[in-house]
Amino acid sequence: LDDPNTTLDARIQILCKDYPAEYKTNYMPSLLKLSPCEYTEAKLLSDLQSALDYYKNSFEIKCSN
Repeated sequence: LDDPNTTLDARIQILCKDYPAEYKTNYMPSLLKLSPCEYTEAKLLSDLQSALDYYKNSFEIKCSN
């Protein structure tokens, strides 16, 4: 995302679709299974939202959904 050669369309695809889907379908379930005492679904969703908000604000991106 931080690469200056990354197109706006690619950033939108990553931030609005690919990354949230990958995070929710693969990363979260794996982390909750491996470390259930350290993480909660709510905490991980909050972390995801914080990361997405940071990059969306940095690149002035608004997702359509």
